[in-house]
Amino acid sequence: MRRIIRRVERPPYRLVTAPLHVVVLAAGMGKRMRSAVPKVLHALAGRPVVSHVIDAARSLAPQAITVVVGHEAAAVRDVLAAPDVRFVLQDPPRGTGDAVHVALADASTDGVALVAIGDIPLVPPEALEGRSASTCSEKAGVTPMTYRSRSGEASSRT
Repeated sequence: MRRIIRRVERPPYRLVTAPLHVVVLAAGMGKRMRSAVPKVLHALAGRPVVSHVIDAARSLAPQAITVVVGHEAAAVRDVLAAPDVRFVLQDPPRGTGDAVHVALADASTDGVALVAIGDIPLVPPEALEGRSASTCSEKAGVTPMTYRSRSGEASSRT
């Protein structure tokens, strides 16, 4: 007898009951890349790197997605323009902490803010949702997400 396997559409990942606001940091210059193209707009699998991050954010069904832009802000806005994406400008650039501050100062939602890095596209939605859920359950102000490679070496990114 043959089994018929049907692909079932998954509902959005939502372990968190509090309103979720996703902040995507996309203001960096990418000096080390030595490219005129903003680092978040470099292609990965035929699409800008930051598009993969936005798709992961959308799968969480957030109340808001805010993208922090800075370097080449107009180009980033043009590529990411969508009804569910808001933009805030970080000017002048003062680092990652300031970018988060700028985004949250513009936020009108209570609940959980999940900060995603626009040039780190391979974080699965399940990991993002798990991190936001643990932030809520632990009543933590901040819960960092870190990475450890298969070889056990710690990454310089958090």
